[in-house]
Amino acid sequence: MDSVSHSLTLQQAFERNQLALSILSHRQDERAVEQAISALKGASVEELMAREGDA
Repeated sequence: MDSVSHSLTLQQAFERNQLALSILSHRQDERAVEQAISALKGASVEELMAREGDA
């Protein structure tokens, strides 16, 4: 494999890694939102107001 095709391969690998990290980060964000929603579903208005006061 010559240096040009090797360099291209490294660039493609880098781009794939960046895409994978982006997807993983997005999934973690989604999970955090889902956890927050599920935590809030069972909360009463009074509990929500108390939580906002703590924040």
